Amino acid sequence: MGIAKFRYRFKDRNTGNIVEAIIPITEIEILGFFKEPFNCHKYEILSRDQYTGKKDRNGNEIYAGDRVRFSAHYFGDSREKECVEVIEWNNEECSYNWKLTETGWADGPVWCEVIGNVYETKGDNDG
Repeated sequence: MGIAKFRYRFKDRNTGNIVEAIIPITEIEILGFFKEPFNCHKYEILSRDQYTGKKDRNGNEIYAGDRVRFSAHYFGDSREKECVEVIEWNNEECSYNWKLTETGWADGPVWCEVIGNVYETKGDNDG
């Protein structure tokens, strides 16, 4: 099993700039021993998303909150259909899945690629 890692998005309280960082759990645990691991006076944590352990067809890591474009065969239909969905945790299946908003159930993706995340691409259905 790989080491868990998280994608953090911070906002610089002075400049308003958004900073993104990928931090392995081992670094978070080490930083946790210090008084202010994320310099909370300078930065505001906007989000933290866990790595799913999966990569897209381009080799990009897929995190919770990512928007992915994928192609899948839907039950009862032999044709591929291209869709855009959001990756989120599914408690019933104890795994990360895309949130099925319009597409119905799919028989696994044929391919998938990260096109953004819920913080960058709100409401954009085609990437």
